[in-house]
Amino acid sequence: MHRGGGLLAPENTLDAMRAGAQCGAKAVEFDIQTTKDGRLVLSHDEYLGRAIQGQGRVCDMTSDDLRHLQVVNPAAPGEKANVTFFDETVRLCNELGLMMNVELKPAEGCEDRLAEAAAKAFAELSIEVPVLVSSFSASCLAAFHALSPQQACGFLYEDAATDWERIASEVGARTVHPRADLPDKEMVCEAHGRGLGVMVWTVDDKAQAESALLKGGRRGLHKPPRPAGAAFLSDQRTSSTITGPDGPIT
Repeated sequence: MHRGGGLLAPENTLDAMRAGAQCGAKAVEFDIQTTKDGRLVLSHDEYLGRAIQGQGRVCDMTSDDLRHLQVVNPAAPGEKANVTFFDETVRLCNELGLMMNVELKPAEGCEDRLAEAAAKAFAELSIEVPVLVSSFSASCLAAFHALSPQQACGFLYEDAATDWERIASEVGARTVHPRADLPDKEMVCEAHGRGLGVMVWTVDDKAQAESALLKGGRRGLHKPPRPAGAAFLSDQRTSSTITGPDGPIT
């Protein structure tokens, strides 16, 4: 479920994840940033105002500041939920058996700070479900991988000119995540040849999902490298897809 199920309830909240699980989701994707006092909080936006109500940058707020704010659902005015922190999310995903795609979403200038806070949390928390850590920020992902080399990571990108092969190698990625319209069969085969899973985003309808699967070539839909865990990471509309060199889904 994208942003935890962010059309079913306020995005990146426990309410959204519970709603997603009730709809049959097996995995959730959500965004994390670091607070001024080093806690990990779920937020897609660098600035408050759209989802989390308030003013200023998330990274400049303490966890106590954020605890008193509300998250709204722009798609359903009137829906509100509490701001959610990463440790709370881990407990809920453990309880519900939800696999996690944790996107590192650093504010400008906070790449190392977020990587360090995330690595510390992964070392301290008891995580009982498969996890993939992803990011558009190569520098943040590289810093996180250096601190948590055992954790599966994926590199997100949206520009066709991105040198994904080089960056995936540099940051230790096990999956690459191009925008859904970017990959072709050649790209997918190249990624598979390098031992990388391919995960496209965001897939909004059945036809788009089928097109993405066809780009996997004759080997069809595959698992990503096993440490990455999830075979599908889906939002409430349809599935995003992963293909990989690891054999067919059973």
